[in-house]
Amino acid sequence: MIYVGTGESDIRGDVITGDGVFKSTDAGKTWRAVGLADTHTISAIVVDPKNPDVVYAASMGHVFKPNAERGVFKSVDGGKTWKKILYVDAGTGAIDLVMDPKHPDVLYAAMWQAYRRPWTLQDGGPGSGLYKSSDGGAHWTEISRNTGFPHGVLGRIGVSVAASDPNVVYAIVQAKGGGVFRSSDAGATWTRVNSNWSLRQRAFYYMSIFADPTDANTVYVPEVDALWVSRDGGKTFAKLHTPHGDNHIVWINPHDPKLLLEGNDGGATVSTDGGVTWSGDHNQPTGQFYHVALDDQFPFHIYGAQQDEGSFEGPSATPAGMIPLGDWRPVAYNEATFIAPQPDRPSITYGAGYFSILRRYDQRTGQFREISPWPEYQEGAASNQLKYRFGWTHPILFSAARPGELLLASQYVLKSSDGGESWTRISPDLTRDDPATQLPSGGPVDLDQSGAEIFPDISALA
Repeated sequence: MIYVGTGESDIRGDVITGDGVFKSTDAGKTWRAVGLADTHTISAIVVDPKNPDVVYAASMGHVFKPNAERGVFKSVDGGKTWKKILYVDAGTGAIDLVMDPKHPDVLYAAMWQAYRRPWTLQDGGPGSGLYKSSDGGAHWTEISRNTGFPHGVLGRIGVSVAASDPNVVYAIVQAKGGGVFRSSDAGATWTRVNSNWSLRQRAFYYMSIFADPTDANTVYVPEVDALWVSRDGGKTFAKLHTPHGDNHIVWINPHDPKLLLEGNDGGATVSTDGGVTWSGDHNQPTGQFYHVALDDQFPFHIYGAQQDEGSFEGPSATPAGMIPLGDWRPVAYNEATFIAPQPDRPSITYGAGYFSILRRYDQRTGQFREISPWPEYQEGAASNQLKYRFGWTHPILFSAARPGELLLASQYVLKSSDGGESWTRISPDLTRDDPATQLPSGGPVDLDQSGAEIFPDISALA
């Protein structure tokens, strides 16, 4: 029996909502919906190992508005009916949920006060905290105020129980005094064992922790640049170099802990030697394309930028009757860009990167050239600090009426008639230019300004 929760709980501005919980009783051959569709985001599912009809689901709810479909839910009939068993308030959801495998009535739930707007993220607040139940969710106690846990405002929290010794509980905590915390008495007291910022950067997007089920001193933390591992109870961590960045989740085989299954923004990858080597991630259909462009060749070529995998182009047909992987080639420039092939020379493409990056790429020579109308790169800046508000994905295209005219959108429309060597602004600010939507994003614990919250901007141009 398998349960799957849908919807993204790493709440980026382009979060995709789900349809609740699905269940398979034939090892994944067929599936059916079993409720919680209106929660939008299922962040974790745990199943009673002694009774598969007893299942718990954690939900962040509707992250763009306050709502009651947040918290921890329980079903005792295999998903036919659900009961909400932990709820803080309409602005706080459940981001993580784990079970003591030896005592399935013991649960730990991480609650996270967070919401999204197109222009900002609120990450943390008085609703955030870590809770424990010892009776299958009938009663809960907040344990994030216990001795040793960080004081003040809390943000996102990840939690894990060591199956080999359930008294050992790990938490990775977003807070001013955050880090990795360990409890040796099932959450009654805590000790901060590691404060390394590398383990908790961009907390809203990561902050997960996984204890080895066979060794209470081995613990994994997936992050942007690596899967980190500690073998001394969290005191020190070392990098396991996975083949892709933006690492989010890891499964450790309880019968062979060297067998790891790791999930990242490129897909899934497997290690059979404890993370020394990994399988590739280009053997699965996980590409997520932001936009598609076509050119005037025959057969025409297709251009697209895919999340965390760069930008590529390839033919729509070949004499061989198939399109091999080797026929796809890189173009300008980054993961979220519109791509503009030059009408008279499609081997030259134009594409954007983060913030103000804009580049022209010549496929014949392999040369990139920076052509931004404002080449000052202000990484981490708020919208009100930018001369041009180039959104995470902003229009770049050639004019259909004047094929040599390249158009670019920020809050203004800009044009270039010389391949980006010079630019002219041809419109006023076409947005509402509301100062309230241009403030720093994130907080109250940490700011997060990666370019995804640049607003207001022009999102479409034709």
